[in-house]
This record gives sequence, C-alpha cells and structure tokens, in this order.
Amino acid sequence: MSMNRLVLAVATLATTWIAVPAFAADLNGPISLKDQPVYRRAAGPCYFRSDVGYSWSSDPHSTFTQTDLGGVFITNAVGSDIDDNWLAGAGFGCGSGPRGIRAEVMFDWRAERDVTGVLAAPLGGSLSTSIQSSTIMFNAYYDFGHWGSFVPYVGAGVGVARNEMDGVTFSTSPNTQSGDTNWSLAWSVMAGAGFQLSERVILDLGYRFIDMGKAQSGTADTSGFTNNPPLRVDDLTAHEFKVGLRLHFGG
Repeated sequence: MSMNRLVLAVATLATTWIAVPAFAADLNGPISLKDQPVYRRAAGPCYFRSDVGYSWSSDPHSTFTQTDLGGVFITNAVGSDIDDNWLAGAGFGCGSGPRGIRAEVMFDWRAERDVTGVLAAPLGGSLSTSIQSSTIMFNAYYDFGHWGSFVPYVGAGVGVARNEMDGVTFSTSPNTQSGDTNWSLAWSVMAGAGFQLSERVILDLGYRFIDMGKAQSGTADTSGFTNNPPLRVDDLTAHEFKVGLRLHFGG
C-alpha cells in the first residue's frame, strides 16, 4: 500500500469515529445540560443553627410539706400538672460530614408554663404558679449518611437547666409565697433528619426527650413570714418537636 493510500485510510477511519456519535446524537435529539445528572456538594462541616418548636411537658412530681402544730410531719403530697408551651433556640456546631459524628452547643429558651396543684388534707385547697426553663446543652449526633438530600440522625446531650419559679398562690390563703431560681443537671436524647436545601442550608426536623431537673419556690411570703415550706417540682421532663435551619460554612 502506498503512503498516500495509508494516509487516506487513516483519515477516513478517524472521520467515521467522529461522525457516528454525532449522527447518533442527531437521531436522539440535541443533548442539553439539563438532561445531565446534577450533583450537589455536601454542606460545610461547621454551622450556625436556629430552631423553633413546641414542648409537651409531662406532669411533674411535686411536694409541699405539711406538719401539725407541734411540727410533726403529716404529708407532702401534691397532685400537680403543668402546661405545654413553645420554645426557641440557637447554637453552633461542627461535624465530619454527612456521615459520622457531629457536635454542637445549643441554647434553648422555653416560655412560661403554668403549674397547678391540689394539696392533700389537712391543708387542702389548690395552688398555682409558673415555671420558665432555659437550657445550655452540649449535644453529640451520629449522621447515618445521604439518601438523596435526606440525612437521618440520632443524638444525646448533657448540660444545665435554669428553672425559674414564679410566686406561688394558694386558694386557702391571701398571701403569695416568693418564687426562686434553681440550676439543675439536664440531659436529652434526640432523633431526626436533615434535608439539604442548598449547598449551605439544611432544614432540620427533630424530636427530643429532655429532663430539666427541678424547680423550687422561696420560703418567704407577702405577710412577712420567712419560714414557709418550699414548693418543690421535680422531674421537669418534656417531649419536644423542633424545626430549624442550619447554615453551614467551611470547606
């Protein structure tokens, strides 16, 4: 085969390889960028977050000590219940990506919850007050990985709760007993899912069970008496459902 024929054969073969895909593309219509798969980068490892939610409180265990005229203990039984209310929170965290460990610091503020109780005999009657609880929690999560834009997680947290009790009123007395503020150990367990809305924003839907410790009134009242038995409200627990946004940053 002469050199001219060899060059002609190579040129013909190259033209055929180029022309066949183009012809096939013409048969199937033009290729558009919108027909190609779209890949979204994982959000950055660190984030700021803000949440709002609702707190369904469990009825607490309450006590109010009663004694006879000689100071002998009679009973401290109180049948009590506590209202539900809304909450708001903000925090900062970092993690290892869409699969793995994530940690954060979170502050949550809960609106005042009314507490009512029925006192046992011989005192009898009812009482009412309100409690406002705030928490600072150190939370750790495990993200299970991406299912599309969906990332489920579980977590647990430990921290402190500030429980502020308002003044306590009694149906059997015109005096109001003073309130007080107490700090307690708090802990929680959580589960939920993140939905990646963009490369920087994740919608977070979550559930949390939290134990915020106890609250207690003061011992003084408006009559000037300073040695009343305090009202103690233990086991301040709640089931909380939250929705929030996480704004991610970092590489």
